[in-house]
Amino acid sequence: MWTKFTEQARRAIFKAQEAADRCETNVVGIEHLLVGVLDEDDTIAARLLADLGYSIGEVRQGVESILRRGAGRAPGETMNLGASAKRAIDHAYNEARRQGYPGIGVEHLLLGVIAVRLEPTSRLFTALDIELDACRDALTVIKGQGATDEITNRSIGDSTHLTPSSEINARHGLTWQAFTENGRDALLQAQREAARLGGNVVWPEHLLMGILRAEAAVSHRLLAALDLTAREVIGELEPVISRGPAHDAEREMQLHPTTRTILNEAREEAIRGRSNFIGTEHLLIAVIATAREPSAGPFRTRGIDAGRARAALDNLYPPERATPTPREAEMLGRLARPAPPVEGGPVRMRTRPAEDRRAASRRLGILVLVILLALVAALIRLIL
Repeated sequence: MWTKFTEQARRAIFKAQEAADRCETNVVGIEHLLVGVLDEDDTIAARLLADLGYSIGEVRQGVESILRRGAGRAPGETMNLGASAKRAIDHAYNEARRQGYPGIGVEHLLLGVIAVRLEPTSRLFTALDIELDACRDALTVIKGQGATDEITNRSIGDSTHLTPSSEINARHGLTWQAFTENGRDALLQAQREAARLGGNVVWPEHLLMGILRAEAAVSHRLLAALDLTAREVIGELEPVISRGPAHDAEREMQLHPTTRTILNEAREEAIRGRSNFIGTEHLLIAVIATAREPSAGPFRTRGIDAGRARAALDNLYPPERATPTPREAEMLGRLARPAPPVEGGPVRMRTRPAEDRRAASRRLGILVLVILLALVAALIRLIL
């Protein structure tokens, strides 16, 4: 389930958990989920609201006004998703599928919260005159302008604008949406590096620099597990990268054939790790596996190959668990579908198949017992 959420959507879930904790409750309600959705300013959800004439600060103030304190949370008490939040996430999943998007973004969580029309958030949306259809239309316009998930065009300097390379969108079955937020940021950073170094072709070394410059990425944790830092690798790579004559702002960025090979290798790494998205960790392993100089130099000199990098990644994030931290797993392990149809207390999530079978057996045993008692009662009435 973890892999169905973009990185900003995951952060929104954790912020919702923190909001519930501040309200002294262990049940994450729909109002706490909305707090998480509105936590960051640079999301499509924030842009959607802005396009409808609302400032995110205004909506945040409204949400804070509807938060209520709970009865208190005991130390070590597990955080659970309330039925209202669960239903909103279920609707978010449907909104993402409706748009043909493979993952749930913050914008889909916002639409999910609006769609369920449950108190106390429905009262807030009514007061602000925020309607689901208007939000859907605004999101369609935003997507049509080229924004995907939380990524928008970035700039180099004052005038040169970069967009996702059409080669990523059109070739080898790779789409821009196939990458995590940090993965897309690494690709944009790679284009920046190519332009900074005076060219219009993204070479593997530019891609590696982009991976290293992507902030808060899993690749940084992978490097740390390999006893490396991004600063070290950049320091060794920068002096040996070749410079081009000049970047032509009128020409589209192109991917070097080896870079395209690396992207496809990264996709295979994501599949091996059972991830629905290609992250910076998969890109980094693919760069190492390709073993092309100068990008492979900092790893080759330390005896780091793709096998060692994969082992380090598997040690950090076992493939069967995708890539959540323990705290992330506490929350996202409870996001099973379908949503319960009623509002109420904490939702009990399904766990292991063996437990499900035992529960089913108990229910069957109770049903058989009830039927036997009914038959005995009917037999006694006939005798008397």
